[in-house]
Amino acid sequence: MAQDLRLTIGMADITVGGVKVPNQADAAVFAAEPRMIEVDLYTAPVYDRLVEGWDASVTITVDEESYEAYKMALAGVEELQNTGETVGLQDGAGLKSLRKTAQEVVIHPADLPAEDKSFDITLFKAIPTSSLERSYGKEKTSYEITLTALHNTGDYKKAGNYFRIGEDAPAV
Repeated sequence: MAQDLRLTIGMADITVGGVKVPNQADAAVFAAEPRMIEVDLYTAPVYDRLVEGWDASVTITVDEESYEAYKMALAGVEELQNTGETVGLQDGAGLKSLRKTAQEVVIHPADLPAEDKSFDITLFKAIPTSSLERSYGKEKTSYEITLTALHNTGDYKKAGNYFRIGEDAPAV
């Protein structure tokens, strides 16, 4: 039936740790790929496959220059402040774990009402893994923010460690 057909058109409203991502210049791309382990038997190679984990990420093209956006794009940067106001960013200390700074990322299709979470994509714990490339030319400048999911709980026996598509199941 025609009413069952869902076509996705338009941008998304994306938040990182509850902070709205600045103006999107192009499509945001969510990618999820299972990491597989092949199970071989003596008599049958690739008898089975196990999902060991997931490589899940979102890449967002942004055209707004701001410290907030740069912080979303660059891992481990530190804010420089003057009387409580951010005046710059600098690279942080080396060999520092990013797990404590990982944030929840929510991608909400902009064509759906805010209360309709049926096709939201949530990365539970994501960190920036992109490089920042900013050109200075006559054309409009944009850059990418790539956020990659970390394992949420550290327990491979639990589900819901990387991402969810749709609404969260109600607590029972």
